[in-house]
Amino acid sequence: MQIVTVPPEEADAHLPERFSPGRAPGGLTATEGLGVAALALRESARYLESKATRPRDGEPWNMPGCIQAPPAGQARSVGAAGPTSEFLEGSVSTGIVIVQGPTADLRFTDAEVLAIVAEVQNGLTSLAASNPLAAVTFTYNIQNVNLTVPADPNAPDLESLWRDPAMASLSFAPDWTGVNDYVESLRTQFETRSSYCGFFTKYPVNHFAYALIGGP
Repeated sequence: MQIVTVPPEEADAHLPERFSPGRAPGGLTATEGLGVAALALRESARYLESKATRPRDGEPWNMPGCIQAPPAGQARSVGAAGPTSEFLEGSVSTGIVIVQGPTADLRFTDAEVLAIVAEVQNGLTSLAASNPLAAVTFTYNIQNVNLTVPADPNAPDLESLWRDPAMASLSFAPDWTGVNDYVESLRTQFETRSSYCGFFTKYPVNHFAYALIGGP
């Protein structure tokens, strides 16, 4: 999954002083530090202004001129593990995997990392608020992965090119099974009812954002 948020120059302006991914202030974990910094970003005047003046606000997702998603690739075979994201109710563990490549065009700046976390927070907060009776809560696990794999726009499987080494760097199997194991490990670690993960990358992909139905 790839996300485009505020322009980089605006994100830099939003960046709190002394922020750096992996170096959390005040004894917080890296995930907690990112969460606090992302909340501060979401409460900043420029961020609120950017949300209030979205150029496509109110337009349907299938509006004329939208880029159509490409045909789905070959279906992946998943294991027989319990459902991880078939419903949205109760406690949910959320893995955010930011995949960084070896060159500048494949890397995220600190401001972009912070913007990703802020946008995820914003979206999940909205989901939780949309149905209070479901008592939805989210627990985050944020992984900032650095790869040495070069981009290859002609690779037969654009996703596995970076996904598999990313999972290996997290000590899981370098394939789709590893993704399922990662998601299940979050559910076990945080003792949540359901679990899922999202990848953010600048490696070439078939579409700017997509999801695997029934998957993690």
